[in-house]
Amino acid sequence: MADTLDRVSGALGWLRARLGVRVVTSLAAALSVAVVLLLAGAALVLLTDRLLRSSLEDTAKQQAEVVAQRVAANFEDDVKQNAVDATAERGDLVQVVRDYGDHDIEVLGASNPLWTMKPMASVLPGPGETEVVRKAWVTHRDGIKQTDPETTEDVMVVAYGTSVKGRDLVVYAAQPLENVHEAVDTVFHLVLI
Repeated sequence: MADTLDRVSGALGWLRARLGVRVVTSLAAALSVAVVLLLAGAALVLLTDRLLRSSLEDTAKQQAEVVAQRVAANFEDDVKQNAVDATAERGDLVQVVRDYGDHDIEVLGASNPLWTMKPMASVLPGPGETEVVRKAWVTHRDGIKQTDPETTEDVMVVAYGTSVKGRDLVVYAAQPLENVHEAVDTVFHLVLI
């Protein structure tokens, strides 16, 4: 340790002798500012990512709660038909699922882009509970028609547990992460400039 300190002081002494005290002080100040700016930039990028993901999570949770309320408010005795009615003609990524045990998950109703698609997630929170899958790849139609082409997208899925007519259901609502990635990349590149 003492040997390293001697080398550093020797290097600083050599710099002072060759460049002068003012130049060495200016270089040290510039280096200090560069380190502070680098740390502030990294914090800005991380904060942007966290805020945007939090906003997406809130939006997806609200969507899931609204769909759960619609399923519960439908007055048909058939829970599956209630799920279909609650998710019909929607362009967002929403599914209502039921677990029949041993993770035998059936999609009871889904928004148009998710017709005939497998469940977006496998988490099954209890009634009134919420779980978040921060990153999942979901295949869906790129539109609301059954003939629209399929696309696979990086999304955040919020699973909201509910109980309708004595049956435990889970509503999945997903939000694409593409805009978050683009915004974070933009902030990252601006910080580098």
